[in-house]
Amino acid sequence: MNVKPPVPKQMEGKYVLFAIVLLGVAGGGGGWWYHQHLQRRPLILWGAEAANLILRAPDVELCRLQKKAPAGGASINLLVANGETYEATDCKDATRMRGFLHLRHSLLNDYSFDWSDPESAQREWRYVLRFRDGPKTATILVSDDFGYVQLAETGAKACIQPIAEGVEQVLGLQPQRLCLKTPAT
Repeated sequence: MNVKPPVPKQMEGKYVLFAIVLLGVAGGGGGWWYHQHLQRRPLILWGAEAANLILRAPDVELCRLQKKAPAGGASINLLVANGETYEATDCKDATRMRGFLHLRHSLLNDYSFDWSDPESAQREWRYVLRFRDGPKTATILVSDDFGYVQLAETGAKACIQPIAEGVEQVLGLQPQRLCLKTPAT
């Protein structure tokens, strides 16, 4: 008599498919939660519309700021921050700058900010990033040490010391070289 060994019980295909779908949904939900956690405070700081512009605006301009005496007329190149009037000069297209996409994402990442810094000190703003999409604009002022930012439209300020070196590197600026030159005496 020929005895056949018992056939091992196999899992049905529908259970395997269900397990794969369940893992996919869990992974997607985990990824969504993780990104929401990383962006919660920056979204509160910038606001949803400005955050969207920072991330997706097709036109981004980088300019140097110079203090200017208040003038009677309004100009797209004049900004007022903390009671000081600044003029945007030496503007250039920033959208194709090396590493700029990383900077955009960093400005929306919780770990890029030092939330323990109360930002009580008055800052000197030396650079401006204008994010534009048609009539919508988000204007971010950058301090001369690259450690602080302010959204000009709302006045929201934050410390970005954790990424200050990277911001300086991406923008390709050296504060010592770009400071206003004073005539030799």
